[in-house]
Amino acid sequence: MQNVNYQSVIDDEQVLLEVSNGAYAFTNKIKADNITALWLKFSKFITDCLKSQKGVLLPNLGTFRVGPIVGEASRKKIRPVFCLLDGRYGNVSQEKNRYVVGGNSPIIQPNYSLLASSDLHRHACQRILFEVLQRLSIYILAGRVLKVSFPGLGILQTNRAGRLEFQFNAFLMEAFEHEREKLMPEMDVVDATEKVCDQNESDTQHGLKQVHLHDPSLLRPVSATSSMRPSTSGSIASSYRPGSAASLPSTTTPSAASRVTLHSQAGSSSRSGSGPLSGATNIPVGSTTRRTTSTERIRRLAHQPYDSADLLDLWKLCSSQDRLRSGCVPRLTMEGWLHKEGRDVLSQVNDATVMELLTVHTHGKAGKHILYKPFLDALKALLRTSLPPQGRVVSGSVVQESAISHDASSMLSGGEGPGPEFGSRSRSASPSGERERRPEGAHFENHDEEEAVRRPRGRDGS
Repeated sequence: MQNVNYQSVIDDEQVLLEVSNGAYAFTNKIKADNITALWLKFSKFITDCLKSQKGVLLPNLGTFRVGPIVGEASRKKIRPVFCLLDGRYGNVSQEKNRYVVGGNSPIIQPNYSLLASSDLHRHACQRILFEVLQRLSIYILAGRVLKVSFPGLGILQTNRAGRLEFQFNAFLMEAFEHEREKLMPEMDVVDATEKVCDQNESDTQHGLKQVHLHDPSLLRPVSATSSMRPSTSGSIASSYRPGSAASLPSTTTPSAASRVTLHSQAGSSSRSGSGPLSGATNIPVGSTTRRTTSTERIRRLAHQPYDSADLLDLWKLCSSQDRLRSGCVPRLTMEGWLHKEGRDVLSQVNDATVMELLTVHTHGKAGKHILYKPFLDALKALLRTSLPPQGRVVSGSVVQESAISHDASSMLSGGEGPGPEFGSRSRSASPSGERERRPEGAHFENHDEEEAVRRPRGRDGS
């Protein structure tokens, strides 16, 4: 058994030498010089953080904090302190600090990516520092005498009374003494009376004012009757008055929602025999409801790269699925969304074309992911160039556009639908007795009815 002198002083060189002779350093061929350089880099990192008024958390050891001294008259003396972790080192005797620091300084963790510049990998830096601090914690819990030096920061040592304390470097304390006027807002300790006085004072901001490019403050309506924002041109701006409704511009176009309502109600108005806009009397075209400003429209349309509602829904689903922002979604998920949310898109594009686009935009060796943004862009370009089909069948159902055109043709003919009367009327009008061609866009939902029209009848009409 090796004889251990428990009265010997444990310094930083001994701790670093033990880590360099460990299994991890031997397996990964990490030299002692690299570990020493890493320790110097780590000490410099803590020093820079304390100078920038930020604390540092040492894993499994303690915390460096910095802040103004509580109870000091000028409240501008900034000092650093070091405290061991309360839970793990609750029974360790630690020297009490001479002062208590306040403020809300942030406490950060070691930046291993920054420390990796000392000729070691980031994971290796994290593992080596973990072993160094772990050995220090073992010696502290064992009650050994310590004198571990942090170059440029200070010394963690055991004093004559047997208590553990951290003695900061004199040059570091001098730097805090010179920068006493440079206090961060988080460090400032303000009395309650000063807070009340600051709240009573008016907030006067000097310098440049905020400029509204799309919604100037001079053109912003004040009253509720003039809530429609006018154009920002010079002629309208000069003649605009917030209180008068006559000064509002009359060149207002219905929004997208009103256009959809007009299009959906056009069929019911034509059936009733009234004008094309009779079913849209409830649309508040000329009402004084709130209109969206140019700024709101720009913000809303900035995140909508697609005009089609189906493509926009697919893009939103893919963006919500792609939490890592990799640009890919599973192919099975994309195919399921296409069948559920993109039926109108599939009705306008050939099935073989969709499969080809899925194959082209496949990502990965296994082919299980799809680059959804280029895929949706290709679908958008394909929908712009291709015309809507007429009467094409998709997955057992006829396209919705052909049914709409069929309803329009039936309403123009004056009947309720292409029944037997429509077929007999077309044959009687033909002098040769041959059956005329079915009008474009006409569609028969019942195949028996279609066969009844195509089947030639007798002279008695049976």
